[in-house]
Amino acid sequence: MTSADHDNAAVPPSEELSTQPHATLEPDPSIEEPREGESMVESLGETESRAMAEPSTAESSRTEPVLREDSARVEAASDDAAEAERVNEPDLEFKSIVLSEVRALRASLDTRVAEYERTIRSLHETVENLQRQQLTGVMKPVFQQFADLQAELQSAGFQAGGRGDQQYAEEFDYFATVIEGLLDHFDLESVEATAGSHFDSKLHMAVQARPTDDAQQDRTIARVLRQGYRVIGEARVLIPARVVILKYAPPAAEAAETPDSTVTG
Repeated sequence: MTSADHDNAAVPPSEELSTQPHATLEPDPSIEEPREGESMVESLGETESRAMAEPSTAESSRTEPVLREDSARVEAASDDAAEAERVNEPDLEFKSIVLSEVRALRASLDTRVAEYERTIRSLHETVENLQRQQLTGVMKPVFQQFADLQAELQSAGFQAGGRGDQQYAEEFDYFATVIEGLLDHFDLESVEATAGSHFDSKLHMAVQARPTDDAQQDRTIARVLRQGYRVIGEARVLIPARVVILKYAPPAAEAAETPDSTVTG
């Protein structure tokens, strides 16, 4: 081995690399040089903060078209809504007119229904009245017999009381009350004819007249022979009361005075 080979073998690889020239590093323009008294780490942190706070020009150029497109869509939607409102205005007016007509028809229908109900009630009452009149017309002779019997019982009770027979008087009055209740069961009420009341040809039937010299007692009831009855709620009398009345009769005129006679000589 020569001396030259010995020298080459003795040189380590690291030393061989160190003998080569070093590459020159260019500075990054985005990284600012640290100011005096500021470390390299602090300078890099400030640079990154500014880069995060300020959007890049490329991002702004991509965002602006999107914003303009969204704004255009919002304006178009607003225009469509306004147009729809203008189109629907006639429909709303038509609906309002139809609703008014429906309400008017409903009010007219309610009025007609009320009129029909009144008519039905009136017809129902008329039918009931006709049925009652038919019944009372058929039963009138029977009612008259009951009324006559009641009058006889009342008269008998009055006579028994006059004789001092109180027991018979109470029994006659009891049966007269029973007959009155029977007539009331058929919706008949008394005309309440009483002695001393004024005579009414619509309610009473005079069977006898007694003279009186009192002008104020003329056409008054002196005695009730039989009580009268009529259907409850009706003005027409079914059975008139039989009564004795007083009739005014003026006293006889005094005899006219005779003229004085003349004496002749």
